[in-house]
Amino acid sequence: MISITQLEYILALHRFGHFGKASAHCAVSQPSLSLQLQKAEEFLGYPLFDREKKPVEPTPKGLLFVAQASVVLSEHQRLMSQSQQENGVIRGNFELGVIPTIMPFLLPLIIKDFSKRFPLVNLNVQELNTELCISGIRHHSLDGAILATPLREKGIKERVLFFESFFLYANKDSKILGKKQIQVSDIDAADLWLLMDGHCFRNQVLNFCSIDGAQNSLRNIKLLGGSLEVLRQVVTSSWGYTLIPEMMKNSLPKAEQQEQVRTFAKSNPVREVSLVFAREQWKSDILEAIASCVQRCLPNAISQSAPAKANILEIV
Repeated sequence: MISITQLEYILALHRFGHFGKASAHCAVSQPSLSLQLQKAEEFLGYPLFDREKKPVEPTPKGLLFVAQASVVLSEHQRLMSQSQQENGVIRGNFELGVIPTIMPFLLPLIIKDFSKRFPLVNLNVQELNTELCISGIRHHSLDGAILATPLREKGIKERVLFFESFFLYANKDSKILGKKQIQVSDIDAADLWLLMDGHCFRNQVLNFCSIDGAQNSLRNIKLLGGSLEVLRQVVTSSWGYTLIPEMMKNSLPKAEQQEQVRTFAKSNPVREVSLVFAREQWKSDILEAIASCVQRCLPNAISQSAPAKANILEIV
């Protein structure tokens, strides 16, 4: 028979594609992991992985086995969790991914409340981009993620948490600040600072502005910004403008908001933010705890339902 431990080792190797990384993740020596994998393959009668490839990849039969092993391990974890529940008390471990344009503004609002209300939940939060969050959910290294949606990913469910407006943030000397409200046509791609590729926020801004990309006027400098705060500092110290989400705007000093932030004419662009998880996710009690905590701790200005005539931005 193949043990639950062997299944965990097999899934870890599939996730990392590297024996050393898989063994470190499982807190076991590499020889021990290799031995257990070999025993599983001997029992099955065929190899699960092609060890000649770098990174290690499942064989065709191995890929089918990994898919079913993932289901078996998930059901085993569900069984263990249910057996540990006492009188409806919420407990257990939960791995949560949060994208960088949400993490620094949302997490400080919820961590104290969540810790107090759900002391038996071990919530492990990682700052990851959307692609890594989706990959983590599919490979069961994450139980869920807070992402900009809609994603329309097969096998992935989305529970909408809130809607957040975007605002224009400009250098104090920018001519665009002469306007009380901004038209999309006012935005010059040469003055627009963006996050690096891989951030859904970048794609949303490009789609809203109807441009393929932004090239600032310093032709010898290419900014690969991974943080909205970095973009804010660049705008403040140089020139141009960028777009910022509402919770970031609300974190700025009032004087800075009044002087350097502008709304858009008609209605601000809006992003949908959701709690995302696999369809077969069984930690529904912890998912509900996270969702309720987020919505309870949101500032009053942040809407939990789509604003009327909202311009909800697409990610792709």
